[in-house]
Amino acid sequence: FFQLADELRATGAPFIPSVPDLGYGSPIGNALERGFGYSAHGEHSKYLCGLEVVLPDGSLMRTGMGADADSPARFVYKGGFGPDVSGLFQQSNLGVVTQAAVWLYPKPETFATCLISVPGAEELTELVDTVRPLHIDGTIDSVVIVGNTLAIVSGIMPRAAIFDGEGPIPVPVINGVAEKFGLGFWNAKFGIYGDDNIVKAKIARIERVLKAQLPQATLKTAFYPGDVSPEDVHPGDRGQLAIPSGDLIQMAAWRGGSPAHTDFSVVSTAEGAQAQKLVDLIKSRINSYGLDHVGGLTLFGRHAIMLSLIAFDATNEIEHNLVKNLFGELIDDANVAGFAPYRAHPAFMDKIADAYDFNDYAHRKFVDVLKD
Repeated sequence: FFQLADELRATGAPFIPSVPDLGYGSPIGNALERGFGYSAHGEHSKYLCGLEVVLPDGSLMRTGMGADADSPARFVYKGGFGPDVSGLFQQSNLGVVTQAAVWLYPKPETFATCLISVPGAEELTELVDTVRPLHIDGTIDSVVIVGNTLAIVSGIMPRAAIFDGEGPIPVPVINGVAEKFGLGFWNAKFGIYGDDNIVKAKIARIERVLKAQLPQATLKTAFYPGDVSPEDVHPGDRGQLAIPSGDLIQMAAWRGGSPAHTDFSVVSTAEGAQAQKLVDLIKSRINSYGLDHVGGLTLFGRHAIMLSLIAFDATNEIEHNLVKNLFGELIDDANVAGFAPYRAHPAFMDKIADAYDFNDYAHRKFVDVLKD
């Protein structure tokens, strides 16, 4: 992502990429793994087109219109004549992708970043249900990142700078940190892009909706010109402005020691009640291990991914085992409640696959046949 952003700036290309938390990843690899970023093309897998793949027998195949060797539409039309098989190579090892197009977003006249904050832990449902329609109808252009206080603060400083006691950080301490940084207990961050008048009109609509439906919320907005230099962008706005960085590696250092982390990533509908149900489930289990609930969800309009950071010391074997046991229990808890993760560390792949049990594991059996 660093190289892509540098190239676009160096050539004066009128486009921006979408970037995830850490800029040293691969744009194609991230999209194939259904990763995501924070600008208008945040759901990266949606913007892949025209894969070139080495198949298990060593032959080379191109998907979609690339199957026609002379087609000029290879990188702009995903379909072709017959089935679209490109999805088989996302989040799989059914082939080796050697080339792909990644669609880019036009550089706008104006960028705006917005942060909606609500003060209460119990206000997540209202926040999600207020923001979701604004995302679906196009008022909000980017994916929406909803994080609790600790999710934001973990990207700025280590836990020890806030609280050095045992067990989960007490709520009064969390509230004090939120007040210090001007945050709510829950905070929704997103971007808006385009012609200056359109951007301002969209923000005006958001203000009206909040006043009518979520009056306890606060809205903070920052504006940037489309040609803003990266060094002039607030670090917290880089993701929405498509500027790759390595800042959020700090999150892995939350608990000190040699920084390491894993994420528990569960898919649900983008409904407030579902989000609250997942938060209650995940927070309860994480707190039972004496750890802090550092998390939130990413809204993609109709679906959401609930993310929980589990940081640990890579050199501490006791913490390794704690995380392993905790993660396994989180998978079981989610499964019983009717939820399932969409990806995880390879150590848990088989356990997660057990949650996908419709019709006697029909999906797994189908994929096994293909792979064989």
